[in-house]
Amino acid sequence: IGKVKLTELTTFEINRFYSYLLNEKQLSPKTIRYVHNVLRIALKHAEQDRLIDRNVCDYAKLPKINRYKSEVLTIDEINLLIEHCKHHRYGLEIILAITLGLRRGEVLGLKFSDCNFEKHTIHIQRQVTTSKDRTENSDGSSYDLKILKTENSDRILYMPSTLEKMILFRRQQVQNHQHSLQGRYNNNDLICCKDNGDILSPQTLYHSFKQMLKELDLPDIRFHDLRHSYATAMLDSDVPLKVISQNLGHSSIGITGDIYADSIIKKKESADIADNIFFNE
Repeated sequence: IGKVKLTELTTFEINRFYSYLLNEKQLSPKTIRYVHNVLRIALKHAEQDRLIDRNVCDYAKLPKINRYKSEVLTIDEINLLIEHCKHHRYGLEIILAITLGLRRGEVLGLKFSDCNFEKHTIHIQRQVTTSKDRTENSDGSSYDLKILKTENSDRILYMPSTLEKMILFRRQQVQNHQHSLQGRYNNNDLICCKDNGDILSPQTLYHSFKQMLKELDLPDIRFHDLRHSYATAMLDSDVPLKVISQNLGHSSIGITGDIYADSIIKKKESADIADNIFFNE
């Protein structure tokens, strides 16, 4: 649409542009909505400056976003995966995601200094993100540590005692690597890192996780579905929704309720079934 004059831009042109992005460029509906938001804001400024009479983006038709339905692991499947992880190079990374409900970037951003071993807590306060500013990796990308996007995402969680022991064991492993490599070790204080202390690639963790699922004949879920598996397991164990929401770092309990509505409904349905079985009602 760059060739179209600002005063001649129409909703028809906008709709055709979005259709092109969707069908020709194969962009996702979510990405097109990002494009729409940027364009709408730009045209809003033009409208405020009296360069156009109205914002034609306000009348555009946006592609529907199909809500992703997550697939979660059962408790037995989670236990099988955790047992396998105890003997795997990247096992602690997976266990952190399962037992704390962390995002992949949050897992890779954890530092030993985030752990309070006296209070048995861990502070989730940063994440690993992809940066295109340098060319450290073969794909032209590198990784940085950044603070979390929202205030609610910054949270302190209690560590299960077994997880705490695993982190202490990892600290000993890291100290051994640091000693053997001496000046060649990059001490970033990271719990999850390469053997030389550098930030671990999210893709490396992703591919290792996928290989684990294949070896164990488990459902081919996304890494992020470990977070959903955690939340569902907590719901099934009658942990209050507000507590789950805070642990996940959601901005409100309503968001948690919307995401896990199906699980909540199933719990209600089980109560209704119990009524029929035990009380004939």
